[in-house]
Amino acid sequence: MTTVDRVMVLLSSLGTQLDERDECKVEWHEIIRGMTSDHAVLINRQHRGGSMMLPGESMFILEVQPAGYVVYAANQAEKAAEITLIDVRAVGAHGRLTLSGREADVEEAAAAALAAVQNPAVI
Repeated sequence: MTTVDRVMVLLSSLGTQLDERDECKVEWHEIIRGMTSDHAVLINRQHRGGSMMLPGESMFILEVQPAGYVVYAANQAEKAAEITLIDVRAVGAHGRLTLSGREADVEEAAAAALAAVQNPAVI
């Protein structure tokens, strides 16, 4: 069973059709390269969930609307590269994903996350 088939089964069990969903809109995304130790400390103080950013790593931030799509983007980013999920917030109108890692890994994860939310046939 493909991902699209699974989504269709889930939506039909909820009484919803695929074309009734809100379309995902990427509000903002950016890769910040070469985090300094001062920046890493500030980010780590905000997010006390256990995942820490290390100095010298790159950071990717993605903001989408509606918020639920950010969870799927985070899942695809983790599958694509060896990264650290710093924060995933799917509460409210906008969802925000923050991840870090080596520059090449972050670029690969960012591409996977963006491709996931920009391809409405899959999600």
